[in-house]
Amino acid sequence: MSNAVSTTGLLVKRALIATPTVFVTIGEVVSATPPGFTRNEIDTTTHNDGAESKVLGILRQKNPDFRINWVGADTSHESILDDIMGNVKNQWQFALPSGITMTGPARVRRFEPVDAPTDAAQQADCGLSWAGPVTVVTA
Repeated sequence: MSNAVSTTGLLVKRALIATPTVFVTIGEVVSATPPGFTRNEIDTTTHNDGAESKVLGILRQKNPDFRINWVGADTSHESILDDIMGNVKNQWQFALPSGITMTGPARVRRFEPVDAPTDAAQQADCGLSWAGPVTVVTA
């Protein structure tokens, strides 16, 4: 039996950098790709050893993305637009339903309306670029 948790209920939150623990939830999030981490493999193989050898490089923080049903009167959506227009750094948090949170300072690097066919919701794709360390807290 699996202990998997549904992603329904994932929250994307934003706090002003001046009050980094006072978060406001971004409204109408449709989907999200939470942040992640990677390290580059650095080849350290030598002729002397004759066998492949690698070390791992610096910790890289993967930038998160999310899609919203873009509502012009939603103040949380207005704040995303204000951030990208002003190149403003604020505190962001992804709160997963399992109790895991991923929090760090970031700037909005992307705000793009998606295709707008006749019979669809008005949506926008948003992306963040980390501007400092991301902290992961597990439940």
